[in-house]
Amino acid sequence: MRVVIAASGTGGHVIPALAVADALRARDAEVSFITTRDRSGTGLPSR
Repeated sequence: MRVVIAASGTGGHVIPALAVADALRARDAEVSFITTRDRSGTGLPSR
């Protein structure tokens, strides 16, 4: 299964999305993210 998760760049959106991604990956899903470019204030690294 392939899944795309879209979330704005705030921690309130990204952190829950990461938890969902982890759960999906545990079921062998391939997960990709779409976020806003500016994630300052979330504490998350840019990749």
